[in-house]
Amino acid sequence: AMLQDTRATNYCDPVFTADPSSLYRDPELAPDYDKGSGAIRWVRGMDYASNPDYLKDDASGVVVNGRMDDLWLVSAMAAVAAHPIDPNNIEDGGSLIETLFGSSPDDFKDFGVYTARIYKNGQWVEVVCDTRMPCAPPTKSVVVPGLKSSTSLVPIGCRAEDANEQWVPFLEKAFAKFHGSYESLNSGCIGEGLVDLTGGSVETIVLGSPAAKALIDGPGGRMWTMIKAYVEDKYSIVCAAMSTAEEDRREAEKMVPPAPEAPPGGPRSPSAMKRIGSTNSFQRQNSLSSMNITTPTTPMSGAAANLAFDKAAGIMPGTSGIEAGAGLSVLKALRVGKFDLVQLKNPLPSGGFSWTGSWGRRAEEWAEFPEIAEELADYGGVPVTRVNDDTTVGSIIDDGTFWMAAQEFMALFSKIHVCRVFPDNRFKQFCIHGEWDADTSGGGLRIHPDDADSSAAMQIEYHNKTRSLLDLNLCESYALRANPEVLVRPAANPSASSSWFKNPQYSITVPAGAHNVKVHISLLQHDRRTKNKLNENLALGFTVLRRKPGIVSRCWDVMKSSEVLFDSTKSPLINSGTGWAAAGHASKEVETMDHDATREICGDVVFEPGCSYLIVPHTEKQGACAKYVLRLFTPVHSELNISMIPKISTLKLESGWVRGDVESCGGPLLTVQDKPNVKPEESKDQSEGEERPHDVILAANPKWCENPQFLLRMPHGVPQAAIARVTFVVKRTDLTPKVVRGHGRKGQAQPDRLKYDDRAPGVGMLICKVSASEDPADRRRRDKAEAAERTDALGEALPTKESSLRHKPRTVYLAEAREAAAMSESGNELPVERKMAVSSKEWHMMSDLSSLLFKSELPVERKMAVSSKEWHMMSDLSNRVVSHISMPMFSSSFAPDGLIIVPSLSVAGTPGTFSLEVHSDTPGLRLDAMPAGRSKTIAGEWIQATAGGSHINTGTWKRNPRFHLKVLGGRTKLKITLTRPASVWKSQVNKDSLGCMIGFYVCKGPITNRDLSGNILYEDEPWSETPFVPTHSVSTPVNFELPPLEDEVYSIIPATFDADKLGPFVLSVTADSEVHLSRDTGKVEKPAVKVAGGMGAFAGRFARK
Repeated sequence: AMLQDTRATNYCDPVFTADPSSLYRDPELAPDYDKGSGAIRWVRGMDYASNPDYLKDDASGVVVNGRMDDLWLVSAMAAVAAHPIDPNNIEDGGSLIETLFGSSPDDFKDFGVYTARIYKNGQWVEVVCDTRMPCAPPTKSVVVPGLKSSTSLVPIGCRAEDANEQWVPFLEKAFAKFHGSYESLNSGCIGEGLVDLTGGSVETIVLGSPAAKALIDGPGGRMWTMIKAYVEDKYSIVCAAMSTAEEDRREAEKMVPPAPEAPPGGPRSPSAMKRIGSTNSFQRQNSLSSMNITTPTTPMSGAAANLAFDKAAGIMPGTSGIEAGAGLSVLKALRVGKFDLVQLKNPLPSGGFSWTGSWGRRAEEWAEFPEIAEELADYGGVPVTRVNDDTTVGSIIDDGTFWMAAQEFMALFSKIHVCRVFPDNRFKQFCIHGEWDADTSGGGLRIHPDDADSSAAMQIEYHNKTRSLLDLNLCESYALRANPEVLVRPAANPSASSSWFKNPQYSITVPAGAHNVKVHISLLQHDRRTKNKLNENLALGFTVLRRKPGIVSRCWDVMKSSEVLFDSTKSPLINSGTGWAAAGHASKEVETMDHDATREICGDVVFEPGCSYLIVPHTEKQGACAKYVLRLFTPVHSELNISMIPKISTLKLESGWVRGDVESCGGPLLTVQDKPNVKPEESKDQSEGEERPHDVILAANPKWCENPQFLLRMPHGVPQAAIARVTFVVKRTDLTPKVVRGHGRKGQAQPDRLKYDDRAPGVGMLICKVSASEDPADRRRRDKAEAAERTDALGEALPTKESSLRHKPRTVYLAEAREAAAMSESGNELPVERKMAVSSKEWHMMSDLSSLLFKSELPVERKMAVSSKEWHMMSDLSNRVVSHISMPMFSSSFAPDGLIIVPSLSVAGTPGTFSLEVHSDTPGLRLDAMPAGRSKTIAGEWIQATAGGSHINTGTWKRNPRFHLKVLGGRTKLKITLTRPASVWKSQVNKDSLGCMIGFYVCKGPITNRDLSGNILYEDEPWSETPFVPTHSVSTPVNFELPPLEDEVYSIIPATFDADKLGPFVLSVTADSEVHLSRDTGKVEKPAVKVAGGMGAFAGRFARK
């Protein structure tokens, strides 16, 4: 279309135009390599080359680098160009580079246009470009074969040694257009370039990593065996590169302990690198395609210099003859005689130089061992060598191919990039495009003992018997005191297991009866190179889990390492040799920050038929967002079924533990408390020689109920038997970690880390069922039955037998039957009776009325305490940042009224903020915070000064604690409940159950009084107090209501029946409108003068007898 519109003979690209906007990121700011270099002209290949073609059959294969710092791409192009399309038919097949051009070979000559194919983000992308190249005169004294005699211009970018070979500048321009400019190609990784050019999969091995060194130095030379296997594989392209002095400096700095005055995570020292044979001074941190044989423009530290020389095996910088920054293709890895030798090809032999070490073209080893030269002559790279008086082998032409000893190869080079190519006629590819976002980026999997503790209900084992913490006796509580870490541990890192399950998951199965399938798994993140900058790669990983046959569902927890078939984070050669789990970075005390990472992670696994597997791709850090491509390569005739596990549903609420008039910093459910005071007469039953191990016990915390509480219910309309898998996560949102500078141990570099405050309390939670509310009719029937119950003098029920009078006599039934028959014969049918009740056993249909809310309906009551006999799950408090509990089965039949979630901290009274997340495989769950205005809770205690007893104790009862209740709405239905922890009161209740009975009074006004004037009515009768009961909880009667008072409050006075009964209690108010409950802060009223032998005291004691 462009040619037709302009009537031009050559295509002109309207997007990637021939001006500075295509050269530089900022058209008005040229980079250093183009400053003062003269004018740049855009010239087509037909104008500067004498006989241009994509490729030339007689070309040397040598590539000349240009001004830009894109050696990573140039080296990858040279390696791919040397690889045949069909390794099994090298003679008839061409180079793999030919597959990258989709246009006719004559199009660029006839129309000035070509189409290049680039593999980006899991798919092939066609890039259409014109043939105009940025050109400038070549450097003086450089002879360029193939140039027209009438021109002196050559491309400023990379090019083939022969100017007639156009594929090199064509591919470079296609990459420049895709990324926005030529300058955007500066710096990169050879491995990424190999993937972009082949669509294959690249594994990067860091030879300097501790794991690789162990393979190199260990018995059997396993690394050398691996390298030989890679090179012998016909479908692999192997490229070797070395780290730059900049990378060596960074590694050395990590190994040096930080100075005390240096700020954590502060800026590193600047370092501008100068490459031999190039004018470019730009070298990025993540450039993986260069060598460390460089001359830095800034002085190197002693540690960095020593590291560089050690890695170079004593070879001084500048003497190797290999141009720094070039990636070398590994062609052969052979054992010849007693020598292990590697053949390499340098695609950038600048000025005719090549390797100058042992077995180089000028090395003495060839003359010393001519039989080696004779055996290797057919492979190339052997200099002219006299074998005997009549025979010479080798070639005088240096095409960049040379040999070197394997030991020097592994000491000199720092990285090996192995690119595996998968031809369509031999392999099948499954390609899955996905994304990690805020809801699906769960971080890596770490299986620690702490994770197991916090992933389920907390259990303590005694005498080979597992028991709940809430069911411990006094002796076991003493034993726990010796190990308080059971409740509070010092771990501080966010547990990845609390979010790992959110990652995308893919189910893999092999049909029964099929063969084992060997699968190459590749996890490739999207290219993070943009026109303006080169963003750092994220550290990636993936986990392959082996599951029971037939299970095709999300995995929420991995409790055993035997479930893991493959974990890339445990592979020491993955992620540039810095697999965080393998390197021990998953410390219990810290969270690692981003480190050098590769764009791709890969690994090989074998899937067996009849089994189920799960692949879970993830980033190292939780919350890291990126797009990815998951690729599976299998033999072409293999069978594999892949399906994506549906995403989870997430609910999230923000809340906090606050301090104020009504505190919500209740602390843990169980705390180590002082032992209750024991009176001398109560300790006589102890043996004289008996010693208590400690004077403290593990007991229920009465303030625990003050913590924020949340209600979780199943969706409306779901069957009661429907099961939801739920995971609860509580995360602190008010803690800010600090950066800890990493330094290595035993020569190993470590990344910077995040560390949280050691003084922060641990976070945990408890989950229990909502207590079933009692129907008023059932309550009345129960009260009536209890009143009619016959008891003896001890209060025990008398044996009874069912009376026959409760049934109609048989004559009555016969009379009713005869009457019904007579009416039927006369045609007068009995009227249909009204339905009084519906049994669950008879057929019926009922609509859902759960969405109707009535003002008279009280909200769910807050949880005051948890008994060991009721169902509950409790996490430990070992983590300062996050806590989680997984519940495999939640249904309406299991918890009809829902679940209560209570987050807490390990230290009561500590404020903070948190988020509560509920993750489930069932959408529509309902998560609500219990309204603060409709449900109030305050913990209190009867101490010596306030344990006044009931009103029978006329001289002391006004000393009891007093609380003020303010009704803020209209007439309000409410429930007031007084609760005491059973574990604390157990000893006192056993000794004096009547004296320890509890109850409370309600009166108008802020002053303690027993109001019998009828100001408070219940069912039209005066009401002032609850009965005193021997149980651990007492409440107002059903449908109790209080009207609002103008400028006045109600007073609630909790009391025990007898005075001087000491212990904690909890007072709670649940209402159908907003109320305010507060503690009376006034002075304690003076007790009335006690009259000895008063009638009140006499009557109370007599009633007790």
